Amino acid sequence: DSKVNQGGYSFHQAGSDVEHRVSVEVRDAKSMVQELGIESADLIKIDTEGSEYDILTRLGADFLGKVKWIYGELHGNRDFELLAFLSEQFHIGVRKTMDKRLFMFQARNKTAA
Repeated sequence: DSKVNQGGYSFHQAGSDVEHRVSVEVRDAKSMVQELGIESADLIKIDTEGSEYDILTRLGADFLGKVKWIYGELHGNRDFELLAFLSEQFHIGVRKTMDKRLFMFQARNKTAA
């Protein structure tokens, strides 16, 4: 939405300037962590301009079960579906300002001390 924001691109129209499209290679999150040999993570910080649901759900319950914390920004694309999915394994907190489209979330693994 801002000419000074050079890094806010998305697959989704909200928050994007559709006049400035760039083709990029997209890789699957689960395949990437497997390829890199990542078996677990203490923390995932995610702000992927509306693709949070696609990325986190694709990682799968087994991988996410080993994650202690997830912090992120949600952009209005399947947000409540994502929070419902995560709530099976995580305690969820959200913060949203009334005049903003976006909101922040945090998730703490239910088994984390």
